Amino acid sequence: MEKILLFLAFLVVYGLYLWTSGILIKRYLNKVKKSSFWENELLIVVPYLFFFAFIFVIGKFFNTNLLLLSILFSNIGLIIITIIWNLIGNPETPYKEIGGWTGGDFGAKNPWVILGSQGIILILLVAFPIVLGVQFFTVSDAATIRILTMKFSLILLLGSYILSLPIYIAVLTASFIDEDTRARYFLNQFSGVIAYSLFVSLLFHLFSWGDTEQLVELGSLSFSLSPKMFLILLGFIVLFLILPYFIGIQKAKRLKSDFLEINKRLLAKIIETVNLSTAQNLNEKIEYLENLLVTEYNKLVESDKGVALGIRYDAVNSAADVPQVEALQYQFYQQARKYDTRMVFYDFLNDTYQKLEELKTMNQAGGSEREEMIEKYVAHFQAYKEDLSKKGEAKGKANPALWIGIITVLSPIISQVMSVLGKYLIEVFKGV
Repeated sequence: MEKILLFLAFLVVYGLYLWTSGILIKRYLNKVKKSSFWENELLIVVPYLFFFAFIFVIGKFFNTNLLLLSILFSNIGLIIITIIWNLIGNPETPYKEIGGWTGGDFGAKNPWVILGSQGIILILLVAFPIVLGVQFFTVSDAATIRILTMKFSLILLLGSYILSLPIYIAVLTASFIDEDTRARYFLNQFSGVIAYSLFVSLLFHLFSWGDTEQLVELGSLSFSLSPKMFLILLGFIVLFLILPYFIGIQKAKRLKSDFLEINKRLLAKIIETVNLSTAQNLNEKIEYLENLLVTEYNKLVESDKGVALGIRYDAVNSAADVPQVEALQYQFYQQARKYDTRMVFYDFLNDTYQKLEELKTMNQAGGSEREEMIEKYVAHFQAYKEDLSKKGEAKGKANPALWIGIITVLSPIISQVMSVLGKYLIEVFKGV
């Protein structure tokens, strides 16, 4: 009877965990503005609170000092990244909204990846209480149940985190976002790696994967290091942070360069054509130029679903005018639009087309001021060309070498700290 009551209590705690996590994530996403430090803090603390709650209910073990120590170390990354970004980053960039728009763009283009990840997470969430319940009712030793609870809880938490990686990688590798947003997501992911590295360390020591340590000496300073833990952490950072980050930077450079070349080519063609035209053939020449713009527009829209969606959102007045399931994505788009390289190029095509229409209308009206007006339009196109060139050359505050350097320095330190802390926690849980 006691076991039944304990397991029912566990189910209540587990349900509370799912409900709390859902509320926090929904609040985080629906709050279309910069999230506060404490909101990010809650997203880190909640998994630890319920991790210890599971062990307390099923394994009948709880230690306040261990809980506070774990939360303290898991927050190292968040504190460091918050300080660094506010000192040398660009806090004004609406990175969350840009990331939300980018994630939605990825989901629209890769629905099966999103559905697959969500399906696997759902299976984990359903299987966790079932598997743990079977072990709880068949194993009598309290210490064994405690360790099994830890193992299953860690697999659930780490599995859910890993299955969320496709969205983060999509943001890091996106070609159309600004570099400040990419750098912020890069650092945020590193902060997340730090928070979850303690869970990895616990899992390593539970399965006896990280028992072998080596002594490292740097002059008079010496310390022990778990090679496996360090290599896993470093490999994860390289594969899922550094590599996607640099891929995204190169893709963004290539996309901006391609758009800039099209801008220059079209504007040069417009300036040349208008200058060489007469009153009699100017409208015919303008129609030819407009066809060139329409061709580029069709290429842009047909090659990218995100652009088509953005254009559709431009045509509505508020979130109430889009389907309910798209309301949040619409709000993200409103904040992210001016940072989207594709939409900037679309604006160029649209604005240039409108100017050509104005020029065509003015030419049809005739008048003595025709030549003067043509000169003004040519000057406008020339200034537009120069302005686009300057924007293409402009750089954000993001500094890839700096961020990589920070992570390179912090990785072995964090690996060591989490390895030692994980080993210590396991010894306490086992009663050593």
